[in-house]
Amino acid sequence: LDFGCGVGAMMECMRTQTGAAPVGVDIAHNNLWSSPFVRFDGQTLPFKDASFDLVTEIFVLHHSPILEKNFAEMVRVAKNELVLVEDVWTNKQNRWWLHRNHVIFDAFMVALTWLGLAEWKTGFKYYFRDRDEWLELFRRHGLHVLEDRELHLGPGDIVLHRVFVVAKNPP
Repeated sequence: LDFGCGVGAMMECMRTQTGAAPVGVDIAHNNLWSSPFVRFDGQTLPFKDASFDLVTEIFVLHHSPILEKNFAEMVRVAKNELVLVEDVWTNKQNRWWLHRNHVIFDAFMVALTWLGLAEWKTGFKYYFRDRDEWLELFRRHGLHVLEDRELHLGPGDIVLHRVFVVAKNPP
């Protein structure tokens, strides 16, 4: 399951690189590929417990005002592992850059929505967390951290990103 799948790029990558049959879920329909898509009400995932071998989210949960509920739903539908890729902050300057970059990106997406080329619903609201807040979230949900590392997206990338791989069951 790709939570907050957006245009579906991660689903397409999973499908072509691994042969998996991913399903995307999002509050807006922007899926450009043929992978199955389910519109999500933002509250409850319409799937049975432990429906998916893997649940992913990439740069999505920092938009959620109800992160605990959304994350609990992701954990509920995962058989075991979840992969999260998120922006994190370490100081006030870094947090400012996170907000700046996201405001610019959201303004671009609003323009695409106005032109009828996208559907964007974030409302310029962000709930960024630092690394310790993410680790505390995993602890509260009884998850085991299998991987926790920085992700660099290229030269000049001044926003900090982390990849977390967590599991319900110990390795």
